[in-house]
Formats: sequence, structure tokens, C-alpha cells
Amino acid sequence: EELRELNVKIREFVLTKFYDESKKSFVRNLEDKRTDISIIGAVTPFELFTATEKKIQNTVERINMSLRTYTGGYQRFEQDNYMNGNPWPIANLWMTLYYLETGEKKKAKETFDFVVKTAGKHYLLGEQVDNATLKPNWVIGLGWSHAMFIIVLEKLYKNNLK
Repeated sequence: EELRELNVKIREFVLTKFYDESKKSFVRNLEDKRTDISIIGAVTPFELFTATEKKIQNTVERINMSLRTYTGGYQRFEQDNYMNGNPWPIANLWMTLYYLETGEKKKAKETFDFVVKTAGKHYLLGEQVDNATLKPNWVIGLGWSHAMFIIVLEKLYKNNLK
């Protein structure tokens, strides 16, 4: 009961502090009002919001407009210029989880397939994917990306998306 009450308070705090009415989306933090793909974590795995809530849908729409690159990968946040602002496999995996939550299997498979097709020759994921070559770059063999890959792969199998 105590945890449920805390969850309600946290949800209310996030709604009042991190949703920007002028942008119609959630923002990165209290000082930085950019869109950040990690807000998907509030849907899955933390279940603070459902994937079908309008404010989440607005945020995902903004993510697709501002963070998706021409190659189909996603940046972490608006104006992410780290190492040339390339897409991050972890960002695509966040979107795959979201699309699995909404039942959009085609989009889930598309965002996941980007990660698979951009893995290195030994199937290691990079920190980023070079937009020009679609090859992994920077740190290669990144633990957090591989861990998320396994989580997403399990959910894909549970949803019969092989």
C-alpha cells in the first residue's frame, strides 16, 4: 500500500514538473527542456504511465519528429552532438519496448532490426551507429546495450516476433 501511494505521488510530480504544455511532451529534466528518449522508461519498465496515455503518445510523436535520424536510428536527446550526434542502439531498443507495449509489432520489429543490422561483424553493439556507414562506432561491446538487447529479445519472443 505504501509503495502504491508513493507511485501516485511520483506520477503526479512527473506530470506537474516534467510535462511541458507548450511542447505537449515530457522533457529531459527541470532545467533542460529538450526531448529525451529515456522518458520511455516511465512506461517500461517503471510503469509510471501507460503507453496509450495521450501525454506519452504526444512525447513519442515528438521523439519521432526530433530524434529519429534519416537512417532509422534514434538519438538520445534533442541536439545530441556527442560524437557527431549519431543514433544509439540503446535508443532504438527503448522505442522497441514502447512499440511492444502499444502492440505495434511492425514498428517494434523495425526499430529492433535497425539494431541487428548495425551490429558489428562479431555481433557486438556499439555505443553509437555511424549514420554514413551504418557500422558501430565509439565504444564497441557496450554492456548496457547488450543487456537491453536481451531484455527486448525476450519480449519479442513473447510477442511472437522472431
